[in-house]
Amino acid sequence: DVQEVVAEHLDLLAEQEHGRFTAERLACGWTGGVRDPARFLSPHLKPWDEVDEEAREYDREVLQDVFEAMTEAGVRVVPAH
Repeated sequence: DVQEVVAEHLDLLAEQEHGRFTAERLACGWTGGVRDPARFLSPHLKPWDEVDEEAREYDREVLQDVFEAMTEAGVRVVPAH
């Protein structure tokens, strides 16, 4: 079941998503600072162990939404053994 797999690995998946997000933003010219999308500034462009719990929870919620959409679309997630 997708929900079980996601729940079991949620923190690891969220950390990986945060890394992907950070790399994408940095590659597009974003920098750290007080949130200001018009100036390409984000306070979340730092390693997972340095972001606050609110940012971590956001990454978890994004993943849960993605996997929910995948399930609704009929995509199966099968853990590697």
